[in-house]
Amino acid sequence: MCKKVNNQLNVMPCFRKLIPRGTLRKLYKAYILPHFYYCSSVWHFCGASDADKLEALNKRNLRFILGDYSSPYCSLLKKVNSTSLANKRVQNFLTLLYESLFFPHFPAYMKKMFSLRSSCYDLRGNNILSLCKPRTTSFGLTG
Repeated sequence: MCKKVNNQLNVMPCFRKLIPRGTLRKLYKAYILPHFYYCSSVWHFCGASDADKLEALNKRNLRFILGDYSSPYCSLLKKVNSTSLANKRVQNFLTLLYESLFFPHFPAYMKKMFSLRSSCYDLRGNNILSLCKPRTTSFGLTG
């Protein structure tokens, strides 16, 4: 994925003087951001170093598109009215969870992944997710 985004970003400097900043923002949102958002619920659980690489690549894209090489990442995100990739992955995952629980026409294989449990206690919410039981449990070093 990083390779695809890099290839698209490497084309843009050739046209930097021909394309206005507003159009570059639209190109960013139309052609670059979808690569970051595609299957984000699947690669949400990637390692920290991979997540950092994605955020650094997005920061590099924003710095080029906005022409701002000194502002922090959060202010760059505010300028394009966006959130960090990590926050967007959590949003997409929670949306997927909600849809799988409460939408009747959602695929059955996704509905089986999550289930609600009832509680005999008077809790704040009625909808409580049941946790799947682990198949194996091991603690410490195995010898």
